[in-house]
Amino acid sequence: MQCLSEFLTLHGLSLEENPTTYRALKTLKHIPKGSTIITSPSLACFPIPSMINVRCNNCLEIPIEPLKTCSRCHKTFYCNVKCQKLAWSAHHKILCPIYKKEGNKTLDSDYMDEEMLRRIALRIEKYLKKKSYHETETVSLTGLNEKVNCETFLTLMSHREKRTPEQLEKFKSIAKNVFSDLDLQNITQDELITYLCRFSCNNFNLDDNQLFPFGEGTYSIGSLINHSCRPNAIMMYSIGQQTNSGSQILRSIENIKAGEEITISYIDVAMSRTSRQKLLNEKYFFKCQCPRCSSDNVSIDITEEERKVLVNIEQLTEMRNNREINEKIIKDLLISQMQQNSMTNDPISSIISNIIIKLLPQLTEETSRSDYIQTLEVLFNNIHTTITNQNFFTTSSLSSVTKHFYDRIDLQQWRESWILGRYILAIYLLIYPRFHPIIGLHLFSLAKCMWNDAYKDKDKIVESYEIIKAAKKTLEITHGDGFENRMIVTQVMDLATNMQTELTEIEKKK
Repeated sequence: MQCLSEFLTLHGLSLEENPTTYRALKTLKHIPKGSTIITSPSLACFPIPSMINVRCNNCLEIPIEPLKTCSRCHKTFYCNVKCQKLAWSAHHKILCPIYKKEGNKTLDSDYMDEEMLRRIALRIEKYLKKKSYHETETVSLTGLNEKVNCETFLTLMSHREKRTPEQLEKFKSIAKNVFSDLDLQNITQDELITYLCRFSCNNFNLDDNQLFPFGEGTYSIGSLINHSCRPNAIMMYSIGQQTNSGSQILRSIENIKAGEEITISYIDVAMSRTSRQKLLNEKYFFKCQCPRCSSDNVSIDITEEERKVLVNIEQLTEMRNNREINEKIIKDLLISQMQQNSMTNDPISSIISNIIIKLLPQLTEETSRSDYIQTLEVLFNNIHTTITNQNFFTTSSLSSVTKHFYDRIDLQQWRESWILGRYILAIYLLIYPRFHPIIGLHLFSLAKCMWNDAYKDKDKIVESYEIIKAAKKTLEITHGDGFENRMIVTQVMDLATNMQTELTEIEKKK
């Protein structure tokens, strides 16, 4: 498709055929980590049911003033008249009487599918109508974006032939309802079924700057990017009236060489290989063959050191602990650290400290990827030789400790929270890519816990300052674009300044 090729070339990208993944998005130039690779608008996006009366249905912001509901249907909420008018001209003029007729409809997954189909169908219908009238006219850059957005969506894989009879029956029912509601002249009811199949395996959750989902969207350009369980890029979102709200921001979290494929993760990479493969097959209809999923295959194109590291990561995610063991881990962590001034007197605490000491510089300093991999390999070897209870570091234990971590924060039990938070950080640093947003956000939370517990303790303030520096570097890479995202970076910088000020005051009093 020529328009897509031209659009991608403008952004230094190319789409190439791939025998395994159908096609692959590659960069034509070197991309430093922390770069915005491309920002693309949605084909359709809106708040999830729990956020409908929290975020504006148009700009997706959480306004200071209460949201105003549509006076006709009382089903959609807007932050001001401007947003209401924009939504009215885009789709609400047609959808409003439909909402009013529906009454109090259950806001479940079927509702989300139906709403997404309505909005996409209206967008495609409008584009196809314009296309038939103005095919020979020169399009503006905005027009080019619209053409690329719609035409690209129509080329996405639908995997319709792989759907179960039950899924297809449900989609047929939704398509029938939407087709009867909308006066579509250029789209058939059967094509609506294909649209449902297409966006159900290509849609995205919109996450806020804390990685909590608040919306759902269909992004044609984003859907071109393949999955990897060890990705080199992430998706963030730009919201607000001052931006093209709901835009998807593709950010690099590693240096990406010219000619290298750009990948993101469709799922949480902390899951086990078994769970990842199951989820990817059920929702996206493919078996992942990324380096991490193929780490036990000696023929994969990675170094031996990286292969060993990926094998160790899989071992951590595959192991499971029962509730009793997880509770014992939490108890042992708290008892050993609450009774000792040193963080390194027992093997487990020693390993946690060693992981943090060795890997934090990998975030704050310009170390190479090979140095990072070598450091991980040494740390995994240390875990295997130092402790016999390998199940101490597992993702099942991580889930349990994380719950207790946030419970202690709610209770303002700062010492207990940062003790548990260091354990969480150690596992995050082992499992996630080093510049993953979840690491940056956890570093910020951990630094706040340590800061609240420090109270003029210079050593503790120094340690929390090192952690906040790592948080700043990581979040500048992940959250460096989009107003709401940059707010987090600003908060981190403010805390770092406060820490510096207190350290200076302590030095003056000596």
